[in-house]
Amino acid sequence: MGASGWSYFVSYKSDPNEALQELRWEVFKKKRYYVYDDVSGNSPDELLRKSEENGTHSIIDITSITETDDLNQNGTIKKEDLMKILGTDKPTREMIEGKEFEFQSYRGRWACTYLICYNDGIPSEIYFTGYSGD
Repeated sequence: MGASGWSYFVSYKSDPNEALQELRWEVFKKKRYYVYDDVSGNSPDELLRKSEENGTHSIIDITSITETDDLNQNGTIKKEDLMKILGTDKPTREMIEGKEFEFQSYRGRWACTYLICYNDGIPSEIYFTGYSGD
């Protein structure tokens, strides 16, 4: 089947990992993921474990995130790269939506990038994106 790209905007929280975990549960509860056969679970982690190497083609495939800009880990974008792509370090949701592919492909498969969205210079949302699944 190949990998699937995904993107989500959630309300801003100062801890991106806390926002990630809440998003994983929301996607799990609403069944907004893909699994082969009749794989199921009682939590996002159990579903992911049972999905094995196929994954869920969703944010459920990402178990944690940090504030790092290291491309080998789930994290944020380097400030200089954000400036090259958008010309600002405080992007709005509209700016991010206009460059979703660049952010989705910023890291490789099975990885997640997040950005803080600003409204009038104040953090308003967190954007999570990446691609996963097999």
